Amino acid sequence: MSLVFNLNKTDAQPIKFNINKRQKFIVELYWETKHDLDVHAFLLTQGKMQEQDDLISYCNESLVLVDEPHKTHTAGCKKPFMNTYGGVKHLGDARTGLNIDARSPDEVLEININLLPASKDEVPVFVCGYPQNSVTFKEVNNCYLKVKDDLGVELFQANLTSEFDQFTGVQMGSFVKADSGWEFKPVAVGFSNGLEQIISAYS
Repeated sequence: MSLVFNLNKTDAQPIKFNINKRQKFIVELYWETKHDLDVHAFLLTQGKMQEQDDLISYCNESLVLVDEPHKTHTAGCKKPFMNTYGGVKHLGDARTGLNIDARSPDEVLEININLLPASKDEVPVFVCGYPQNSVTFKEVNNCYLKVKDDLGVELFQANLTSEFDQFTGVQMGSFVKADSGWEFKPVAVGFSNGLEQIISAYS
């Protein structure tokens, strides 16, 4: 099938731990520069997205608003949005990392495991600069990602170091369905080929 998204806002073995005892997981992205970073989640079935709802990203205009689910999300809107069944929520698009309270995350995803269709077996999480290929992580200060459970307990933190300076995006990790339940696997793989090509690889 063909998946179409609006990419213009203005128009070693990974560590593994079992998290199946919790119902919801929070992914928090922090950074401290004027540049625009975005966190994206892909809902995969055997490595592929199968429908429009499977990309949780500012560029997917088939998503709906969290507070007004009868209204569709538009690229560039700062309001929280989600897929139509509410399995993954993005709590709003931050345009810079200059948050007044540096202790607060700049962008947040909520992943409700219980609401994901049974066919979904992986949710990779990516961080990319915007516009595409215009910002490398060398230009971004203090970028890191936290994963918390539904009680607010921190399960994992990934800090981007200088080894990612040349890249414009990075896969931070994946939530993966295992025999014993869902797990989070840190990945930390950088890339410089743009969000559009990443979407194409999973479509």
